[in-house]
Amino acid sequence: VQDCVLQALDNHEKFTYSKNLKGWMYTLMRNIFVNNYRRTVREMNIMDDTYSVNQQHMIEDEDGGKFEFAYDMKQLYRVLHTIPDDMKVPFQMFVAGFKYREIAEKLGLPMGTVKSRLFFIRKRLKEELKDFS
Repeated sequence: VQDCVLQALDNHEKFTYSKNLKGWMYTLMRNIFVNNYRRTVREMNIMDDTYSVNQQHMIEDEDGGKFEFAYDMKQLYRVLHTIPDDMKVPFQMFVAGFKYREIAEKLGLPMGTVKSRLFFIRKRLKEELKDFS
């Protein structure tokens, strides 16, 4: 509720007095809830950089016709594990849905550094996975 009131005070110029104040406040509150929920889900879904045993068993338990899929996944994990940690973490956060600004704030880096690291990691992945199908 406090966030909603703060948001309403910050955006009071957007409210026209002929409109429904109660409806406008409910809309603000719903939008704040949705944004907070999405942010929480993104933070919980940061990629796990370890190749878990469960994932390996899932790949091995699949049909024999899925061998190419298992090979591709192992190759992808191999390439991802060769990436230095200072570049891997921003990349994982970006894949999880974080924006450049959020990554920079969480890691305490300038936004330009985050952008350049993501550029170099994309370039490296593109080179190493050029035969990846």
